[in-house]
Formats: sequence, C-alpha cells, structure tokens
Amino acid sequence: MKKIVLNEIEEVNLSKSYIVVESSFGGNQGWSNKKLVADYGCGLIAFNDAILYMKTGLRRKFNSKENYLNRLYMIKKDYFKFWFWHGIPGIFLSLAMNRFFKGNNMPYKAKWGVLPCNLKRRIKEMINHMDVPVIISVGPGYLNKNRVTLYERVSKKEFQEVNSAKGHYMMVTGYIEEPGTEKLMLRLSSWGKMYYMDYSEYEEYVKKSDNFYFSSILNIRKK
Repeated sequence: MKKIVLNEIEEVNLSKSYIVVESSFGGNQGWSNKKLVADYGCGLIAFNDAILYMKTGLRRKFNSKENYLNRLYMIKKDYFKFWFWHGIPGIFLSLAMNRFFKGNNMPYKAKWGVLPCNLKRRIKEMINHMDVPVIISVGPGYLNKNRVTLYERVSKKEFQEVNSAKGHYMMVTGYIEEPGTEKLMLRLSSWGKMYYMDYSEYEEYVKKSDNFYFSSILNIRKK
C-alpha cells in the first residue's frame, strides 16, 4: 500500500462544517435502493451537497438517510429530468447549477471545466477565498484500467492508501500544502467518507489515462 508523508504542512478547509447525514461526511449514493442512483448518482450527490452548503451557510444535519434521499430524489426530479445511464455529464451539472442560482437569487455562475494550467489555482481560490466546495471529476479513462488512489489521514502528516476512484465525482472540501514544494493533498467527501487525493497523482492520471474535459471541476464564480 502506498504512503505519503509530508514534512511541514499548511492546511485550509471550508470555513463552516460540511454536510453531515447521521455520522457521514457528505452524502453517499450507496444509500439509495434505486439502481441508477446507487450506481451512477455521484454527480447528483455532489450537486446536492454543494447547494446545501452554499444555500444554508450553516452546518446542516439530517435526521436520517431517508430524509437526505427524499431531498436527493426531489433534486433529481427538478433539475435532472433527463438521466444519462453512466451519470451526469459535467456540462449538465453546470446548467442545473445555474438554474438553481437563478431560482434562488444567488450571485454566482457555474461553468464546467478549467484549463489545466489554472486547475490547481481555481480549486484553492474556491475553497480559500469563496468558501465554496469544489465538485471534481476523476474521468472514466475508457481505454485503460488505471485509477486514482484515495488516501486516509493516519496522522497529522501521514496518509495511507485505502481506496481508489475513476469515473467518479467527489467534493473538494479543503487542502493541505507542503510549503516550498508542489505537494498538494485535496481533502475529499466521497461515499459519505473523508478521503485525501494527491493532486500530482490526479494530474498524472488525467494526462496518461483521461483528458482535462472529463477530469475537471465545476468552476463557480461570483457574478
């Protein structure tokens, strides 16, 4: 199993507590007994958690997974009437997000995708300066079996491999930098758990196994 050990660290997280459902860290598509949502609902989860965080501006607890899923199905009905078998394309996430912003008089606009040279900077800006969680995609990489490693934080500066992902949306809720280096660990919400992803490994996956359209972020800016 892979390990990452940092020397000195600087850590930045969203300013408010993230979405909590019972004891989870964000939503989990696996709670659903509807096959399409359970298998391909990661974009729907990301959309729902993002708007919950942005709209309430407060820690949001749900009494049960059932309540969370009821809200999720309402969001699907209102914003994603046309469902794609392998999940929601990024462009449709941006269209739905802009509909939500307009309907709720929120001064934001969303666009899918960021130029590779700007991707790291935009993630950090959205977390640190806008207090907005970042929907990030690990693209499907159809022609290979490579995956991006997900890590668990086992101590303040040490991370150990526990999972992996591809063809999957996750939420960036913070990041850890090693000063004086390019090292950047993204703190993620996925499947209702907290993970970390090495940005350089993500970048390498995209360059070798996918592309910077499928693997990118929902870029949200102030109007």
